[in-house]
Amino acid sequence: MTSVSVPEPFKVLDGYAECRLVGQVHLEQMVQMATSAIILARERRVSKLLLVIRELTGYASPSISARYTFIKRWADAAQGVVCIAVVTRPERIDPNKFGVTVAFNSGLALDVFTDEEEALAWLLSSQPATKPKPRSEVPPTALAYPFL
Repeated sequence: MTSVSVPEPFKVLDGYAECRLVGQVHLEQMVQMATSAIILARERRVSKLLLVIRELTGYASPSISARYTFIKRWADAAQGVVCIAVVTRPERIDPNKFGVTVAFNSGLALDVFTDEEEALAWLLSSQPATKPKPRSEVPPTALAYPFL
């Protein structure tokens, strides 16, 4: 089921990178291709990525657990320095935008859209998230007194 055609899938444009994925794939293949694009953006020091996956077919709307898993993977790949606007089909967007919440909680600036212009406008006005400090780097008083 791997018939992926990606004409110039990754381009660096003015102020952001764009990755357009096209083809028939399994969910895991989509996740891997998107993860690769995120890593490429990070390595090229491009802090904003427009990830267009609406032309990918072959997989159903991801389950909540699948969303959690791949968004955590994308957050690890972004390392707090890549902001991502995802453009996909409406039926693949969770009504509560669960993946956006997972991203936020993981230190990843990400949102999902059906409209590419809206996605690009959001992306160009957004800043990458700052990854939360590991618990070991938080002063003990901050842990004991979270209201400080």
